[in-house]
Order: sequence, then C-alpha cells, then structure tokens
Amino acid sequence: MIDPAPPSFFAAPATAGAFAMSTPSCPHCGGNTQRYGTTTAGSPRCRCKVCKRTFSPAPAKRGRPMLGDAPLSSAEKAKRQRAKRKKAQ
Repeated sequence: MIDPAPPSFFAAPATAGAFAMSTPSCPHCGGNTQRYGTTTAGSPRCRCKVCKRTFSPAPAKRGRPMLGDAPLSSAEKAKRQRAKRKKAQ
C-alpha cells in the first residue's frame, strides 16, 4: 500500500505579493472568481467562474493628471499669460 502524500505536498506555496490576494465576488452575477492575470496598467484581473466575465477589482488610474493636480509647464504658463494680456487690452 502506498502512503498518501503529506498535505503540504498538495497545498499551494505561500507567496507574498499580488498572487496572495483573495479574489472578490463577481460584480455582475455574484459568483466565485479566480485570478486572471493583469491589465496593461498592471491592475489585477479576475474572471468569474459562473458567467466567465472579467473585471478589475481596483483599476489603476490612467491618463494625464487634471490641471488642478499638476503644475503647468512653462510653455503653458506663457500661453496663458499672453492670452490674459490680449484679453485685458
């Protein structure tokens, strides 16, 4: 008779980082999900085992910052000053 393998043989290795995250339930149908890679922005992707749809639980911010969030470039400052002077005349 063959001895069964110890439980640690079948257990997934404990890893730190993105692979250790727990997957949320599907926002579309509420089913169980599994890890399904990452988006081009680096956010984790999940796929529902029931409806087969994919989603990002916490999408990464993309695109350019709004003007209120970032300082203006020197060219943009000069452009706005010229427009302001022209408007004042």
